[in-house]
Amino acid sequence: MIRARRTIAGIELGRILGAGASAVVYAGRVRATRQRVAVKVVRPRPDHPADQIERALQEARVGWTVRHPNVVRVFEWGTTPEGEVYLVLERLEGRTLGALLAELGTVPAPRALAIGRQTAAGLAALHAHGALHRDVKPDNVFLVDEGGAEQVKLLDMGLVQLRLDHPHRMAWTAAGLSLGTPGYLAPEQARGDVATPATDVHGLGATLYHAIVGRAPYPTEATYDGLRAVALATAPP
Repeated sequence: MIRARRTIAGIELGRILGAGASAVVYAGRVRATRQRVAVKVVRPRPDHPADQIERALQEARVGWTVRHPNVVRVFEWGTTPEGEVYLVLERLEGRTLGALLAELGTVPAPRALAIGRQTAAGLAALHAHGALHRDVKPDNVFLVDEGGAEQVKLLDMGLVQLRLDHPHRMAWTAAGLSLGTPGYLAPEQARGDVATPATDVHGLGATLYHAIVGRAPYPTEATYDGLRAVALATAPP
């Protein structure tokens, strides 16, 4: 017996492109137009369902609002009858900077700087729209081969915070909550302080450090000593 493919919003879901603790990204094809897309399906965990749903919706709003060549685009979003949040994203061919570093260890400084310039442009677009990424790291920097030229796409806005009403009067991350990835956290994130655009700049610097040196500037485990080193800004040379 042949099982029918699952569809969401008129999109046939195919193979899994990636998966995390609460989300799966599928290859998809729009039935009406045959356009190739990616579909991210967020399945809220029972412990914090409301938080995860809100983060997914924030990610959708950012991808829809910020139209920039260095930010992954969201075409549409919604919820399924099962209560899942789905995002229809542009389909990218390539790999993350994290995957590249896992294979090569480092990249030459000129290439790292070229990647950094494009990543910075994407972050500047987010900031201009009143958004913070808050999780800049190699795994969230996607490298697309555009006819021999490398184009960067910022991925995974799951920790983003956005205010649409006024880009210059923003309520940034509340104090007392540490979000992000160990190894690339800014000191204020490790302390649970309020995040600002400088937080993303720090994440970009940590990402480029890894690309050139071959390791993250801070411990990658979420241990007390590791977070303390970040909070005290005692990064290795």
